[in-house]
Amino acid sequence: AQVEERTEALRVANEDLKKAYTDLQKSQERELAQQRSATIGVLASGMAHELNTPLNTIQLAIQGLTQHSTDHRARSELLNNAWKAALRCSRIVRELLAFSREPQTVSLMRLHEVLESAISVFESEKPDGITVVREFEEPPPIAHVDGAQIRQSLLNILDNAADALGGQGVVTVRMRSEGHDAVVEIADDGPGIPTELKDRIFEPFESTKRNTGLGLGLGLSITSELVRKNGGRIDVVSQPGAGACFTLRFASVSSGHESDVIGGPRAMERLAIATMHLPMDDLASASAANAEQLQKEFPDNAIHILLIEDDPSAGLMLKRMLEYHDIHVEHVVAGALGIETFDASRFDAVVTDVLLGDI
Repeated sequence: AQVEERTEALRVANEDLKKAYTDLQKSQERELAQQRSATIGVLASGMAHELNTPLNTIQLAIQGLTQHSTDHRARSELLNNAWKAALRCSRIVRELLAFSREPQTVSLMRLHEVLESAISVFESEKPDGITVVREFEEPPPIAHVDGAQIRQSLLNILDNAADALGGQGVVTVRMRSEGHDAVVEIADDGPGIPTELKDRIFEPFESTKRNTGLGLGLGLSITSELVRKNGGRIDVVSQPGAGACFTLRFASVSSGHESDVIGGPRAMERLAIATMHLPMDDLASASAANAEQLQKEFPDNAIHILLIEDDPSAGLMLKRMLEYHDIHVEHVVAGALGIETFDASRFDAVVTDVLLGDI
């Protein structure tokens, strides 16, 4: 009888333990769901703010264009404002997409080529009062990274430096090998990072620009995550009034792998610079181009790209704008057709929509 009583007591205790464990699991799942909901809410509200400001600028510009139909100077100013706002929207979406993906095209890269690509885009955008100083050691280090993601990370830091400088100052970019590390430093001579923010500078929505209209602070958070995904690490040193210096470190690869290195994105660099700052008068001319313009002759050194865009109107407009600037474009409206058309010996680059319905 005592054995039966003890067996029953053990059974009841085991059932109670199972119930307690189940309740704990459910509680943890509810807590995780609440945390996810809170995170999504913060991200959604932050992104709504980030996108709403440039979208308002575009709306106001369009309204203004209807009221200044004959004032060329006013039209040009409004178009420029709308174009800059659209670029900002594009930058926000591009950063989020890069943040959400694992590295896609990891390969051996010469970091100085990735760095030069980022600097070239930055120099095409930066205020005239900002000077970029390069201090690159030879031979250039090689690292195993996703070149596009690291380029975006470097561009984010350069943009952050430009914002900190307020349109006037010096950005120094250094690159060197240090032991088994490839090291990149980007320093500015601006006001530095406030002490209370320095430990949180890589957290989402932590920003020195919160009250300046320049954004809520996603760029450095995205940069930190992209560097981490590529096996690197990022640190910052700053003193109030003495500027800031961001240091990125990646595991370097010995020079014996030189033959495996992928060259820098020369065609894409030229394409990015050509399209990011097309003058508004040129955009107006391109949008009004007639069908004969699509058959124009291109110079021998023209970039030749394959454009895969399943929205025919968007594809045609982009094709006309690029071809107006002597960039040869072949446009297809489906992913499968793009794969069939692609020939590495014909095209310098492929520009494609992020999502295509047929692949």
